[in-house]
Amino acid sequence: MSVISDNIRRLREREGIEQLELAERLGISNKTISSWECGRTEPRIGMIERIADALGCTKADIIEPETVTYMFKEAQLMTKGQRIRKARESKNMTQTELANRLKISKQTLYKYENDIITNIPSNIIEQIAEITDCTPAYIMGWEDVAYAFNAPSDYTRRLSAYVEKMRLLSSEAREIIFDQVDYQLHKEGKDEG
Repeated sequence: MSVISDNIRRLREREGIEQLELAERLGISNKTISSWECGRTEPRIGMIERIADALGCTKADIIEPETVTYMFKEAQLMTKGQRIRKARESKNMTQTELANRLKISKQTLYKYENDIITNIPSNIIEQIAEITDCTPAYIMGWEDVAYAFNAPSDYTRRLSAYVEKMRLLSSEAREIIFDQVDYQLHKEGKDEG
């Protein structure tokens, strides 16, 4: 099973429709739906948009792991202060460390993070973004790139391109890549398990 196959089945069942009904909505056979949900094949990018429309969801709901989709939805609800805190915590920084780098008091940073002060100077927003490797647009709530922390923007663009390429690979090939990433993390002592 793949992320896409799991998501198609989960979203279809959430809508309370059978494979046959989804197939009719898309103008394809129910065997194709079955093949996607079993992970034997995956829909092409153009079809993913049609599936999203048929299931009343976004393309991200279909192609991203459920946790990533949740992170995006969570990020949309966050205040500027919560985003600053999340950015700081993503770099494992204390309030004191970030405040010192910004040349402001810890109390002022506390007030930013707790939305006591909401009119934060743009130069401070820019400095926070630079220190925490995110964008000012993320902190302002104009951009929901919850997974882009710890990565300069060039890296993020490259990573996105590789994610798109990985979607074209077979599920077996993707598993080999995932195993290699896990091995490298373990080798560098950065694995979670």
